[in-house]
Amino acid sequence: MLSITFLVLSCNERTANQNTTKIVQEEVQATPNDQAVKAWLIKNITDYFAVQELDSLNIMMQNMTTPDYYEYKGDATNVDLYTDDALNEQEFYQKWKDKFDTKNAGIGVGFLITGQDWGTIIVNKCDLQSQKDGQYIFDVNIHDSDFKQDYPITVTVISTDNGFRIADIKQPVE
Repeated sequence: MLSITFLVLSCNERTANQNTTKIVQEEVQATPNDQAVKAWLIKNITDYFAVQELDSLNIMMQNMTTPDYYEYKGDATNVDLYTDDALNEQEFYQKWKDKFDTKNAGIGVGFLITGQDWGTIIVNKCDLQSQKDGQYIFDVNIHDSDFKQDYPITVTVISTDNGFRIADIKQPVE
């Protein structure tokens, strides 16, 4: 419980200073439920990268995502692989263009991070960007302290009858 508290405290929202222009950004007011979603997201990301067995990773991914996102990310990861069920890039776009923003799918890379290997993973940024009707969008940075690598992503979490689930992740094109 102490580690969860530490993670939540280390992921406090930061405000950006605008030195050159007087742009006023509307600050998202966090509710207790917003904080619960944020804590759930941080814990699940951290727990996912603590697992060592490939089968367990797949089960964890399935348990923390919606069925659509799970299938979508599986297709994105396997684009152009030499397997019977792998899609080519055009087939992937056609299949998913109506449900997801496919340009940030993370084609050919893994779940949550683009790195194939990882060391010690921490979530060092988890800022709520918007919340509406049970959908929460977070600006997240996952940091690998061993490989000194940052993975910025935008994560959409939805509230379901079975708790929270990741409904989309936008992984920037590198």
